[in-house]
Amino acid sequence: MPPVLLAFAPADRFAAETVRDAFARSGVGVDVAPQDGTARSAIAAAITIARVVVIVHSRAANGDAGMLRVAEAAAGKRLPMIVVRVDEAKPASGLRSFLRGAPSIDAAGGKLPQRVKGIVVRAKQAAGIPLGDAEDVDDGEGGIDIMSLDRPRLTPAWIVAGVVVLGALGVLAWRGYERAATQSAFERGVAKLAAGDLDGAAADLDRALAHRPDWADAWRQRGFASRDRATMIASFSRAIALDPRDAAALAARGRARFANGDVGRARDDLTAALAIVPGNAEWHGERGLFEMSAGDDDDAVRDFRECARLEPRCPEAFATRIAAVASAQGKPARDWFAAP
Repeated sequence: MPPVLLAFAPADRFAAETVRDAFARSGVGVDVAPQDGTARSAIAAAITIARVVVIVHSRAANGDAGMLRVAEAAAGKRLPMIVVRVDEAKPASGLRSFLRGAPSIDAAGGKLPQRVKGIVVRAKQAAGIPLGDAEDVDDGEGGIDIMSLDRPRLTPAWIVAGVVVLGALGVLAWRGYERAATQSAFERGVAKLAAGDLDGAAADLDRALAHRPDWADAWRQRGFASRDRATMIASFSRAIALDPRDAAALAARGRARFANGDVGRARDDLTAALAIVPGNAEWHGERGLFEMSAGDDDDAVRDFRECARLEPRCPEAFATRIAAVASAQGKPARDWFAAP
């Protein structure tokens, strides 16, 4: 039975394949975690078999229901987890609660090929270490025995101060409840989105945004849950306004604009996304498609070649879409990935 369970968001499949290939070369078996956030029984079965979980983390992972459920199940079983960060995004609060104490490997900025050997070694070590060792990690939490403290004599001033403090704590408790409800609505929306329930996802994400309208991740997910392109583009634009470095929202808005026939601005969005994450092979391939559609074949070739350089599987992954664009424009058959 494969000892390693590999969890990743669909947008990170190229990075995940790089990690999986490294394990294969080392002779370590790998299973891919179910990506449907509602498939709890399948996720539980995969966790039961695994001895260590490797989490490929990115901005896309923060809004992925499948990733959240895998981390939750692994934490529940006290299964060792290793986080491989392929961009600079920090885990969202829901995911972070399950990853506390897990070792993190920095593979952002195109460093993944140099990190894979270390990832394999760390996973091998984790698979052989008792699960209780993870408890030795200092997560910053602690406490004191309040029963052993000397209690000062209460005065009227202390009583007034106590009332004020209790009132403040009540306000904080209510705010905490509201934050938890907002987070829960967001996670339900993401889970419904993963299950294909766009209307249900939109309703839950709208509830989350009603309480927290400045949540960039929620606006990005709201865009994915939209049925019409105008709402989709508006939601992605709101996410970008709140977080100009949200490369995933930029790329998603670019795709929506391309589908709307706005090739020029679609290309601009992919260019902006790649300025933030230059090593994303898929986005290079997508921009190449946009450039083909605009008649800029030389730029398209450069992007397709960069896609293939970053990810050797790009020619196969984009073959159908390239053929469709070429056919629509009457372009002759050619190898868009061939070296000059």
